[in-house]
Amino acid sequence: FNQSSFIDTRLNPDNLVVGANKAHPCRLSSVMFCRYYIAVLLGAMAHSLDFRKSSGGFIHGFRYSAIVAHVMMEWRYHGIPWPSKTVSDNGIIFYFLKRINQASALYQMFSILTDVVLLDDSGQHKYLEDVPIRAIPNLKALTGVSPTRRMLIMSFEYGKGFAGPRTDTLNPDRVNAEWQIAHKCNFIHPKIYYYDQPLKELNPDGSLPEPKKIHHVVEDFLTEWDSMADHIIPLKKYLQTVLNEDLTHYYSLSCLKAMLKFKSAPHGCTNEQILQKPSYQ
Repeated sequence: FNQSSFIDTRLNPDNLVVGANKAHPCRLSSVMFCRYYIAVLLGAMAHSLDFRKSSGGFIHGFRYSAIVAHVMMEWRYHGIPWPSKTVSDNGIIFYFLKRINQASALYQMFSILTDVVLLDDSGQHKYLEDVPIRAIPNLKALTGVSPTRRMLIMSFEYGKGFAGPRTDTLNPDRVNAEWQIAHKCNFIHPKIYYYDQPLKELNPDGSLPEPKKIHHVVEDFLTEWDSMADHIIPLKKYLQTVLNEDLTHYYSLSCLKAMLKFKSAPHGCTNEQILQKPSYQ
């Protein structure tokens, strides 16, 4: 930094608390931006918040962290809470699949930005996009959205052994394409955490603590997570487990038979559009 480029003398770069290589200033650390007395530092200058953790030092990363910082300041200074969508039990899987395949912020700012689903016992859940991982323990104060007791958190992460000193990232055993052992994936892939108690703090390294249940969506070389057998069905079974609901879509005739036979109808017959059985000529 060139000291002459700062107008206010209080922004003396020599006094900045910086990263390991003294290149990324951050005095009063927030979640996605740095405050230094009267200034807000965004973009690459806030990279100390994800230094050697994500891609916030480059345009493909900090373009998203800057957007998120704007949304957070909307709440801080104008009282506008974090945008959210209301989704049903069956709607969660569709939003997850859409975000997994389309959300560039989660992919580029891996391990830092997350999607959060606040689970409500009524079956109507709040879906929040691109939430900084560091904001989750203080969700109400930092976003204006009240947390619920249970929540799902989705983030993109690399496997623990993917990179590091003397690590061959192109070794023959790097690729794992089997959904049954998706937890052994090395390359970037979605992970979905389920917590049945309020999340109060992160691990010392800033990662999410051990959840009640976790699901790894198996890595895909083309980053297209749309395989029915490898991606969609395993995710559906996981959500059925944590929600304790049958998320199957039923035809109207199947619903009628179930209601005549049992005391209650399957969830897919009551809260979702019932499919019409196709007729074949």
